[in-house]
Amino acid sequence: MYFELAQQSNIDFPKHFEMNNFVLSTDLGWSQVDGTYGKIIYKGYAYQDLPACLISLDPENPESIHGSFTAIIQKNNKIYIVTDNTREFPIYFDRRKVVITNLTKHQDTAWPDTSLQIDCENNVINSQYKGIDFVPGEQKDINSTTNKTLDILNNSVSTYISKCKDPIRIVPTGGLDSTLMIALLKQNNANFEVIDYEYKKWTYFRWKNGEKIKKENGPWTRYGHTWGETPVTLAHGWMGDQYFFRDYLPLAVLCKSKNIDLKQEFKRFEGSYCYEHLCEDMEQRQSSWQEITKEIVDQKSAYKKIFEIIRGSFLWWTFEKTTYWSPYKDLEILKHVLHLSIEDLLQNAFHGTIQTKMLEIVDPNLLDCITEKKNKHEFDQAMYTKYINTLLKY
Repeated sequence: MYFELAQQSNIDFPKHFEMNNFVLSTDLGWSQVDGTYGKIIYKGYAYQDLPACLISLDPENPESIHGSFTAIIQKNNKIYIVTDNTREFPIYFDRRKVVITNLTKHQDTAWPDTSLQIDCENNVINSQYKGIDFVPGEQKDINSTTNKTLDILNNSVSTYISKCKDPIRIVPTGGLDSTLMIALLKQNNANFEVIDYEYKKWTYFRWKNGEKIKKENGPWTRYGHTWGETPVTLAHGWMGDQYFFRDYLPLAVLCKSKNIDLKQEFKRFEGSYCYEHLCEDMEQRQSSWQEITKEIVDQKSAYKKIFEIIRGSFLWWTFEKTTYWSPYKDLEILKHVLHLSIEDLLQNAFHGTIQTKMLEIVDPNLLDCITEKKNKHEFDQAMYTKYINTLLKY
């Protein structure tokens, strides 16, 4: 879902669209429709009819849409960059050069809580911040939160497979989130394939920009799968860590706001499923934590920061015509998890309680496919054979 909006085309992109006195350069997979207010160029998906929604959308006052998409919309002498309500990537811009892109870094960065538009008449980039004000309601127990979350996930999976007709593939990683994803696909009668290989189809855009993407967005963007010009959906468990607090920074912010000594909690949960993962994450995030902690003065500022962190966590969204799809990318899930008691939330962070309970409900046979430690694939031969024999049924 890469693009650059500038006053001239960028030859590093294979596609180019004229919009007012600007040129939109994109990777493969973007579509064009005529909307109520002008031309619309878009890419991605939503859990509703995305083209129909965009056609009538007023880009000055866009409604909140759940999915994973980017739309570049004309209205009069302005061009608006409109995204879903959980955009998981930064957009870079340069006010002097009048350039907006998500491929390479520029002078300024718009995180997911900031939207951008270009005033084409005056060649000016305008930005608007819109955070999420979250106020928790009545506390919920772990079982009701599990059931509600499972309902959300099943609804998202069912809706997606009814609208998306591309082949669906998934890699079994041995993690809770990807294994639960396999179970949800099966339960919803999806036509999908469990794959055990990496596939990287070369395209012009990938050849020109692969190293730039790794450099600008970090080593975690070393994509393992892209089918190039062939439309494919890669289902995965990414964002489960963030939305269920198995990520250090949002967990640390929440604990600080509730006067919980997280270092002591690490001692209490030593040896748990997520313990090593969270320890490694804590070591890598210390400099970020030192900056963030200055902003946490009360629970309101803590919740605001939690949403900023999670919405700003990088996620592969669409590379060429390969759609990276995760139903865990859902603010409603995050809101339900935040209604847990702090003890239930810590248990979930270190043990993956909610995912385990959901897997027990959907397909307990797949519990055999979960590694003992998160992101630690330490199989002996017996474990490996059991793992493969179970997954071959899917």
